Amino acid sequence: MPGSPLPRLCLVALAALPVATTSAAAQPVATDAAGAPEFPRPARSWGGTVRSGPGKTDARIAALREGEPVTILGRSENAWNGFPWFHIRYGANRTGYQWGGILCPVGTALPGTYKVCQTKGAMLAATAPAHVHDLGAVPGAIAQPEGKRSFASQIGGTPDTGPLGTPLPAGLTRDAVLRLVAPEADPKRVTLVGAKPWPHLANGYVALVCAAHDPADLPPAGAPPGCDSNPDVYLGVLRMPPGGTPHLVARTPKGFVLNSDWAPPAGAPILLPSIAPEGADTWPAGRSDNSVSGFDLAPYRIAPGTYAFGLRSDQTEGYSGGYATFETLHLFQIDGTTLRRILAQPIYVMKMTAGDWNKDGTRQHDVSEDRLVLAVLPHLVAGHYELRVAELGKQPRSAILRWNPARQVYWVPGE
Repeated sequence: MPGSPLPRLCLVALAALPVATTSAAAQPVATDAAGAPEFPRPARSWGGTVRSGPGKTDARIAALREGEPVTILGRSENAWNGFPWFHIRYGANRTGYQWGGILCPVGTALPGTYKVCQTKGAMLAATAPAHVHDLGAVPGAIAQPEGKRSFASQIGGTPDTGPLGTPLPAGLTRDAVLRLVAPEADPKRVTLVGAKPWPHLANGYVALVCAAHDPADLPPAGAPPGCDSNPDVYLGVLRMPPGGTPHLVARTPKGFVLNSDWAPPAGAPILLPSIAPEGADTWPAGRSDNSVSGFDLAPYRIAPGTYAFGLRSDQTEGYSGGYATFETLHLFQIDGTTLRRILAQPIYVMKMTAGDWNKDGTRQHDVSEDRLVLAVLPHLVAGHYELRVAELGKQPRSAILRWNPARQVYWVPGE
């Protein structure tokens, strides 16, 4: 069913463990057993949150990417799940605390950290985040269109609903789309009605209706159309010959809430667009995404003569002076008169963290992005082409997804 959790490739994140803490004042240890200085030590982060103090209750001040270099300045006596918190220096000479379970020293082992950094395999050196003078320079540091749209919406207050199919194509009306795609929806809760031509179906269109799941989430009167605040989503495929009347080809059986799972299943391949959102390993199953960001109508030819279309959704996470967006690609296939969701794949991450204040009152920022690319391969398995998900970069990792006929979804072999 469209709202059901799906198999997925996921980000590297630590498995959920029982929480166990000890409390004590931070007391960095200055020497090792032989009396040699332990700190400062060059290290790398496995990716994760930087906090203002040595504990999970301290404020989040930044987030680091997998492989990002740091300098460990000292070890605190505060521990969580068997690893202490470390005082670190990162970025443009900024400092904070990171948990030892997501730190690895360079060269030799350091008690309280997770292994010694690898130069090949599971950890690849991350591209350094772009460092800009002030908030106004951030858009120029964002390379991917997903990040530019997110910044315009989150910071600029100018969301772009064009990717959601507004305004409607000529010949399609709001009333017709509502009647065909979302007859169960309460018109008073509808916040967006959109459609886009779908070139892989003759005279075809993909259509979207978003409705507030809770009346309290309705935007104020006069607000522009949008698909935010964990909306109920209705999807449909329509045909409309030139000058003719639209009719329904297939739709989701009812409104549903898009959900994404960024926590890794046991044995999942290590493949990531940066790190998981804060606390993803403890999210309840089926946690809904914040918003729908747009259609993805790339030619996803999943079987001979059969195409799927994509819809992007995202989660947002706030930091002190910055934020992150985590985007998922959902693929839908026509199955008779029903639209079936066949894949939910984390695909893009953009993070913006605030740094030092400038003398002119502006504030420096770091911007980082990670993106996966989904490609259709020529090899058929159970009547469907294999898909490959790969990182961008000089040493990209990739993984193969294959069709599972029993579950009618793409899955990770061995999951």
